[in-house]
Amino acid sequence: MQNFKTYKENCKIIAIGDVHLFESPKDKKTERVLAKNKNLIEEIWEKASREEGLFNEDIFSCLDIKETRGRIEVRGNFVGYKNFLAQRKRLDLDFGIRPIGVSGITIVKDGNTDYVIFAKRTPSVNEYQESLELIPSGSIDRACARKDKMIDYKTKVLSEFSEETGLPAEYVENIDGFAVVFDANHKVYDVCCTLSITCKRELIAEKFKNSKEYQSPIFVPLDTLDAFLKTNAKIIIPTSMALACAFLQKK
Repeated sequence: MQNFKTYKENCKIIAIGDVHLFESPKDKKTERVLAKNKNLIEEIWEKASREEGLFNEDIFSCLDIKETRGRIEVRGNFVGYKNFLAQRKRLDLDFGIRPIGVSGITIVKDGNTDYVIFAKRTPSVNEYQESLELIPSGSIDRACARKDKMIDYKTKVLSEFSEETGLPAEYVENIDGFAVVFDANHKVYDVCCTLSITCKRELIAEKFKNSKEYQSPIFVPLDTLDAFLKTNAKIIIPTSMALACAFLQKK
């Protein structure tokens, strides 16, 4: 496996292992900084939400990551998206918010061959237009929080799978959280999962015709994934590159 040192735009593998997420109490330091900058945050949010049609839902932000003997524990808490948006819009602001999303590598068994699904992003998306991306992916919101303070990220990746492929969740036979990666440019972490399904490629391609985010899917034989990454490195989005490399390292 080629060592993609920075996985394109400074996106890197943090840890490989069995991933568990937990909700922690509010971070007092972050709360004080947000309170101090409340008026500025509201000003940035009002302009951005008006121009871009955004919604201020809570997102899960990382506080700490620990890896011990193949077990990865991520602790964080929920903050309003508008606070992270202000941090992104103003490069001089850093509230310590590091959102954690979830991204998957979907392995499709069709006949005697296993394939990895990549999808080409449409020209209408906000970032990485017409680049290749692994599916599914999404943010972790309060719907993932459980009473025991664990974060059920697998349910989230399952719902994103159904939304992005158009296939019922019942097609997914197994979900395995196996790594955490970090995009330093966007200051965002992702929990990486494998999703295993058995399905005809023709059905998936047909369902993709209804997608607003993606163009037609690309099915890469699993045993050629390494070569595919090397050939298409320039057009694969950074998180997907890091995820795929972590997957090959895990194997």
